[in-house]
Amino acid sequence: MRDDGKTKAQLITELTSLRLQYEKIKEQEAKLRASEERYRNFVENAVAGCAEYDLKGRCTFCNEAACALVGLTREEADRARDAVRKIQRTGKTVNLIFTHLVCKDGTTKVVEASISLIRDAQGKATGFRSITRDLTDWKKIEEERERYRTFVDNIDDGCYEFDLEGNIIFCNEGLPRIFGYSREEFLKLDRWKRHINREYGRRVFRLYDRMYKNNVSSSMLEYKILRSDAQIRDYEASVSIIRNQVGQVIGYRGIGRDITQRKKMEHEQQRYREFFENVDDVCAEYDLKGKCTFCNQATVRVFGYSREELMRLRHHERFPNKQEAEKVFNAFHEIYVKRLPVNIVVAEFLCKDGKIKSLEAAMSLIRDADGNPIGFRSIGRDVTERRTMEQELARYRDFMESIEDSCAEFDLRGRCTFCNEAAHRMLGYSRKEYLQLHHRQRFAGPEDIRQVFATFNELYRTGDPAKIYTVNVWCKDGSTKAIESIVTLIRDARGNVVGFRNIGRDMTARKKMEEEQDRLREQLSQARKMEAIGTLAGGVAHDFNNLLMGIQGYTSLMLLDTDPEHPHFTRLKAIESHVRSGADLTRQLLGYARGGRYEVKPVNLNDIVEKSAVMFGRTKKEIIIEQDLAEDLWIVDADRGQMEQVLLNLLVNAWHAMPGGGEIFIRTRNVVLERSHVRSLDVGPGPYVKLTVKDTGWGWTR
Repeated sequence: MRDDGKTKAQLITELTSLRLQYEKIKEQEAKLRASEERYRNFVENAVAGCAEYDLKGRCTFCNEAACALVGLTREEADRARDAVRKIQRTGKTVNLIFTHLVCKDGTTKVVEASISLIRDAQGKATGFRSITRDLTDWKKIEEERERYRTFVDNIDDGCYEFDLEGNIIFCNEGLPRIFGYSREEFLKLDRWKRHINREYGRRVFRLYDRMYKNNVSSSMLEYKILRSDAQIRDYEASVSIIRNQVGQVIGYRGIGRDITQRKKMEHEQQRYREFFENVDDVCAEYDLKGKCTFCNQATVRVFGYSREELMRLRHHERFPNKQEAEKVFNAFHEIYVKRLPVNIVVAEFLCKDGKIKSLEAAMSLIRDADGNPIGFRSIGRDVTERRTMEQELARYRDFMESIEDSCAEFDLRGRCTFCNEAAHRMLGYSRKEYLQLHHRQRFAGPEDIRQVFATFNELYRTGDPAKIYTVNVWCKDGSTKAIESIVTLIRDARGNVVGFRNIGRDMTARKKMEEEQDRLREQLSQARKMEAIGTLAGGVAHDFNNLLMGIQGYTSLMLLDTDPEHPHFTRLKAIESHVRSGADLTRQLLGYARGGRYEVKPVNLNDIVEKSAVMFGRTKKEIIIEQDLAEDLWIVDADRGQMEQVLLNLLVNAWHAMPGGGEIFIRTRNVVLERSHVRSLDVGPGPYVKLTVKDTGWGWTR
């Protein structure tokens, strides 16, 4: 051993120090190897791609992740070169994102690259180091997130989150828009300002609080909100509970919308539905084949079928016969062809219980969105009872308008409110004229007006069932008629008297007949009296004629013995003449009494007229008799006494008709009656003498 001046102890110490250094180096080497292994494993197993490039762009190192990321588009390659130049120029790290990095398998990825310089110990740039990350999934997530954010911010519904105190944590643009605020204004808005008032706001908070207390994760809530313009709107929210990581409720998340318009529509729809289902009209829809596709409850109620049964019925099964089915089919066909609704169709339908009902329906087309016909809509009404009533009413109307009795109604002031045909026809007025007549204009005189007023007034006061009265009324032509009427009261639904109902009958002809009957009855009575007198006169005439025969006989005997120059001869002749006059008088009495014999002789009717007119005119000075006698009047066979009596009766009858005086016209003419003239008479055709007596008096006969 070379002795360099160190002691053994010193050497041992140095050796020990070297051993320790060696062990320390080995330990550091192990740490470096472990660190290198750890970094290698980190780099090799990292998701990010790690790679190094020399200054010429050749890859000098890369991990597995970097190998999986290959391929750049032309634009991305240009961007990478520009970035490398910038790094060389500035020495600063550059971050790039490549959105269309094409992999070996043809897929496209989004890659973020962080590129920096590699320097040697002297600080000289020797290459580039790149760390890349695959952002494809993150980009998808980011795109989805952006899509959701865009969706949430652009929908009309309000999306929001608020804590348990009611403070808004988040809201989209739709929520402030519903309330009429900007986003900034809404987030600063006091929570009570969102509600009608504070009390109503507490009620809304209780709805949310109930979800929390009942542990309901989500619920649909409806309440009212107050807009910035003071409008109160209906609001609907789908609300769910927000929980933290440990499951505690920390707030609420909701999506809400303004449903004011929808509520109005629902209200209108409900009103239409209730109206549709509660009306008595039959509402139904049919397809183009006539099959019922929809109907309301009234249809079920009227026909007695269930809805399902009505839907199954074929077209002809709804009608009692083929004619009614064809009538409705033709109506549907007309609508389809003309494309116009049919106003009214009345048809008979067969009910489930076999009864037949009449329906009055209005029908129209149902069209699709393109305007093409797809069916028919019908709204009908059960008019069975109405048609029965109309038939009854028509029967009553026909009866009332056909009878000869006048039917009229009057209000309490006497104005006519209704009349039948006979009422105005009886007086010669039109219906309009009759209705416009004042009540005083209907009656012939003041006494008639007073009588009608008294009758109506008594009926109104007493409430009697009816009153009968007879009154004279004016006709339009100025004549009068006697009307016998029965009047009753008209009452309203509460029993109050509102007018009078009057039924009248024209009694003019009957009164004339009654007067004629009275006259004939009087004449019959007079005739019976005259018959009795005639019988008596006939007996007296026979006895008187016997006396005259005796006088005639004794006078004739005395004349036989009396010289014509004797003074008694003239007197006896006068007695004989008077006896003949008495005999003529006796014959007249016998003819009048119809008990004697008639002497039919040829007579000149003008002589009888002249003598009778002279005799009658002497006693009736107030009567002027005008004669128009034919000069060439034919001689007729007649009983002179009978003709004188007939003419006298006519003159007396004319005198009775002219109590204040007047004129009588007597005319004689020759006439020839043809067979057609005497067809209704009990005489034969041939020549006759016509006697006409006419007066200026009044009466039923002239």
